[in-house]
Amino acid sequence: MFAQILGASVRIVDSATATAVEVRDKLRMLRLTKRGADGSLSFFVTETPDRFVRVGRRFLGPQVSRQCGLSVESSDRLLNPQTGR
Repeated sequence: MFAQILGASVRIVDSATATAVEVRDKLRMLRLTKRGADGSLSFFVTETPDRFVRVGRRFLGPQVSRQCGLSVESSDRLLNPQTGR
């Protein structure tokens, strides 16, 4: 439908898929991918952790069992440890 309205010269991009591909490629380039074994999941949330687990299980299944709640301030420190911002 979009292609009919916008024309053949417009490319529709699924941003989630494009981002996942870029992250995968970057991790491979840096040799940070895990090979030969199952990985694990960690969830860091800025909302109510219990709510995240409840909603996350609907989309990701029972492996969403634990989480780490972060405040905006603590997530800033994780992203920019030298400046804290």
